[in-house]
Amino acid sequence: MASIIVRGKRLYLRHWDKAIEKNIDKALGLKNDREGMRKAKEIKKLFEANLLDKYHSINTIIKNRITIEEAAKLFSEVKKHSSGTKTVIDLAIKHLIAATEKKYITDLNRMDFRKFSIYLSSIYSRALRNLFGWLAAEKMVKENLVILEKGESKPIKIIPDVDFTEIKTYLWNHNKNGYYFVRMLELTGLRKSSAIVLTWEQVDFEQKNLCVKNVKKNRDFIFPLTDEIISLLKEIGIKETGKIFPYKSDNLAFWYRAQRELKIEPVYGLHQIRKTFISKMVDDGIQLSDVAKLADHRSVQTTQNYYVKTNVERLRLLLNKNSFSSLETSLEVEDKEAQILQLSK
Repeated sequence: MASIIVRGKRLYLRHWDKAIEKNIDKALGLKNDREGMRKAKEIKKLFEANLLDKYHSINTIIKNRITIEEAAKLFSEVKKHSSGTKTVIDLAIKHLIAATEKKYITDLNRMDFRKFSIYLSSIYSRALRNLFGWLAAEKMVKENLVILEKGESKPIKIIPDVDFTEIKTYLWNHNKNGYYFVRMLELTGLRKSSAIVLTWEQVDFEQKNLCVKNVKKNRDFIFPLTDEIISLLKEIGIKETGKIFPYKSDNLAFWYRAQRELKIEPVYGLHQIRKTFISKMVDDGIQLSDVAKLADHRSVQTTQNYYVKTNVERLRLLLNKNSFSSLETSLEVEDKEAQILQLSK
C-alpha cells in the first residue's frame, strides 16, 4: 500500500520497500493544492495496481498522459473483474486504438467514439462505456464520451463491392498477408477470432473441409473447403503444421490503415466482412438452415432475426421493379393494339 504525504507545500508518495524494509518517499513534483492532490491520488491508484515500474511513468501521469491500456488495467484491478470481462475490455480498447491511433485517454473526443460506434459491436461499446464512466467518476477524464444508442436495432451493414474491391486491391499491393486474411474472411464468413487461430492441422484436403474453432463459444464446427478456398491456401503456401495467418487479436490494424489511406468513409469493421458473407448467402436463396450451419449460428432463429430483413427488402425492390416492367409492357401492348386498330380502319 502507499500513501500521500505533505512536506511544506509539496506532495510525496510514501510506500514500504520490502528489499530494504523501510518506507521510501518519492517526490511527485506536485503542489499541495486541489489539482495536485487529485493527480497524486491518480498516481497512488496506479502504483497500488502495480502499473508503475520504479516510477518511470510518474511524469507522464502527472501530465494526465495515462494510456488507455493503463486505465483499463487499473479499472479491472479496482473492480476485480473476471478474466472474461478483462478480455472483452482489452479487445475493445485494442480496436479503439487501432481505429483512432490515439493512446492516451485525454486525447480522445466524442467524434472518435461516434465514428467508432459505426462498426463496434454492442458488447465492446458497453465495455468502453463502463470504463470511461468509471474514469469520469474518478476525475481522470472530464466526462464519459461513450454514448450508447438504446432501444435501436441497427440494420445489418454490408460492405459494398466497390469499396471492398478497392480495399483488397490496396492490401494486395501493400500487405499480402493482410490480403490473404481478408480474402479468407470473404470466402468463409468466419469470425476473425476463428480465422486468427486457424492452423494447417485443421485443414482436411481429402475430405475437403475445415475444422473451425468458434473461439467465442468455445466449440468446433465443420466448414466445407470450396475450390476458391483451396486455391487461396495454395497461394499462401500449404504447410503441414503451424498457424495459417501470422496474426494475433491485437495486430489487425492493417485493415483500418488501408481504409484511412484510401479515405473510405464510413470505416468498415472486419466483422462486417462476415455480415456481408451471410447476407449474400441469404440473398442468393440458400436455405436458412444451411446458412445457419455455415455461419455457426446455434439457432436458425438468429439468422432469421438478423439477416432475413435484408433479404425481404431486396425482394420488395425486386417486386417493385418487376411490377413497373410489367406495367410498361402492358402499356406498350395496348398502344400497339390501338395502332393496329387505327390502321384497319
